[in-house]
Amino acid sequence: MNVRNKLIYLFFLITISFDFAFAAEGVLDFSSMSASLALKPDSSVRLKYTGDGRQFGWSYASIVKATGDYPVNWQEAYPDGVVITYGMAPYPDYSVTSSHQIRIGESGFLGPDDVLTFTTDTVVNGNGSTLIFAGSLNPQFVVSPGTTIVLSNIKLLGITRNSFSMMTDSSQIIIGENVYWGLDEHLTFTRGKISITGQNVWNIQGIGGQKRLKFNPASSTNNPMINLGLGTLALQNIELTGLKHISSSTLGNIAGALGLVGNAAVNIEQSTSMVFYIESLANVFRLLENNLTFNGLLNYSETGDSALHFDFVLRSPVESTDAKAQLQSGKVPVVNFATNFIYLTSLNGIARIIFDDAIVKVNNASDAFIVLENSYLAANKLQVSGDPIWDASDNSAKNRFAVEATELEAVGFTSEIVPEFGIPIIVDPGHHRSIDDIFVTRFDLLDILKEERPKTAIELGKGLARIEDGPAVIFKS
Repeated sequence: MNVRNKLIYLFFLITISFDFAFAAEGVLDFSSMSASLALKPDSSVRLKYTGDGRQFGWSYASIVKATGDYPVNWQEAYPDGVVITYGMAPYPDYSVTSSHQIRIGESGFLGPDDVLTFTTDTVVNGNGSTLIFAGSLNPQFVVSPGTTIVLSNIKLLGITRNSFSMMTDSSQIIIGENVYWGLDEHLTFTRGKISITGQNVWNIQGIGGQKRLKFNPASSTNNPMINLGLGTLALQNIELTGLKHISSSTLGNIAGALGLVGNAAVNIEQSTSMVFYIESLANVFRLLENNLTFNGLLNYSETGDSALHFDFVLRSPVESTDAKAQLQSGKVPVVNFATNFIYLTSLNGIARIIFDDAIVKVNNASDAFIVLENSYLAANKLQVSGDPIWDASDNSAKNRFAVEATELEAVGFTSEIVPEFGIPIIVDPGHHRSIDDIFVTRFDLLDILKEERPKTAIELGKGLARIEDGPAVIFKS
């Protein structure tokens, strides 16, 4: 049974619904070139095109008669009925011309010649289905100008560089709950917009190894191209280029974020205010320019072993790639962290931050780099300037903050790492050490700050997509 029988539930031009089952077979005449019928279970209808008398007949879940050269598109029956589409023109593609709803009832496969073309705003809710692209040389998911598609509860697999066609910048895809894309090839978007609605997680994974995902708008007016809102884009086995074309929002203690959730890399070419979420191992920030500033937040998973590497892949070398020469010249790779950017800890796992280069200078704003229990820092030679790394971990605990570095150097103060667990705080003009003039220990203060620190959609319990097959239903925009 091909994909037309298994996947797509379309309403064309005219839709007539019968709220009763036929006691006997009836005859309906249509003068239009295409029409749709919604039939209740156990009912049947015979369509007759008035121009030449050709007849097409259907019964529940099967075609009983189809003569002539005209195409017959039909949908396998479901509990709430079936839809039969009849028209004079051939339908090589699935074309949504005036519909606002699509039902995908079962997982299935889009053949090489099958195309989903959307020409009006449409909601596609897969209800747990998986749609597999054929790897066609032509686009198979086409969004027309001025059209918005909402995806939810669906896995799209077999995605290649040709799978999507956003015809203009007014073509838009909105990501709802439980949406997962599996990339078989590298994928680039140059037109259109994609956004996440609500506190949802959009999962993109490279299949069979790391794949490149690039957002590169052809027009400078199409920026931001990707709007995370309060949702999270979670990347696994993906190398992302185009962070500067991604925007996000923060509302109270909820923050839109970019998640690196395993073997994910982000190429960063300018300072950013993005909130990042780190889960699992082999995640990398590739810094393409020197002296960039991170103004957002860096949050780690509360479970498992999570790691983030900082790797300078500079387009223009600082001066020399030799660490000794860099030290002598005073020109070294530098990264800047804004206040509250790093809160290195994990409740039931380990949060790791690793500087890969031979020498790196970390320039901290006030309280930019805070570490607690279940945290780990690794580096070769690490210079710390601006403000020290504040170690608030319990120095008596076996899971306290751990450091593995060849050399640490404080620039402008006496100690690069300052232990502060349980030390009473006094008001310090250089650092905010009190809340409403009430003296507390720094550990208590950090605990309060953690509660106030914005959380990502994953941290709020949305998690990665958990999609299971289920019965199909109809969804309306």
